[in-house]
Amino acid sequence: MGTAEAPMAFEVWNDYDPSMRFVTAYPVSAAQGTEASTVAYYGFEPGQHSGLHADDAEEVIYVADGEGEVFVSGVQKKLEAGGFAFIPMGVQHDVYAYGDVTLRLLSFFPKARVESTFTELVLPFGGFTISSDVPAPTPVPQVEEISFDDLPPELAASMGWVEDAIGADEEPPADAGPESAETEG
Repeated sequence: MGTAEAPMAFEVWNDYDPSMRFVTAYPVSAAQGTEASTVAYYGFEPGQHSGLHADDAEEVIYVADGEGEVFVSGVQKKLEAGGFAFIPMGVQHDVYAYGDVTLRLLSFFPKARVESTFTELVLPFGGFTISSDVPAPTPVPQVEEISFDDLPPELAASMGWVEDAIGADEEPPADAGPESAETEG
């Protein structure tokens, strides 16, 4: 087996479900020279979950740390440090992390290349699948969300979102307008 570049961990998420977020890496797979097996690492912070998905190979999960549950075909299975869980090939499942520490899993698959198909869009890939041979994603630009109140008043007024750029509780300056010019002379 030749030397391969060390696998890089990357974060996976869904913008519409902020709790669908986890870190994954494939330290052992076809990319590292295996012919019939893959090991995946997953990390979930408490309150996060994987999203409903199915793998194209059976999965044996070892719980390295933390606690949570995996929902397999509507059945809850508890995940505790030191324990194992089995997911049949093609069966949809979703992993949830609970407790106070990161849920860390090692998943073993009897295939050199594993593909997971999600029911929801997964980012940063922009599709519904993640595979063990996927190249590490490039950094994704971060977009800062702002509220309506953070918009410049002129922009809000030009878009017709407010009557004018002056707030309802503000008075126009006393010396503004044509009336003030007539009274001064």
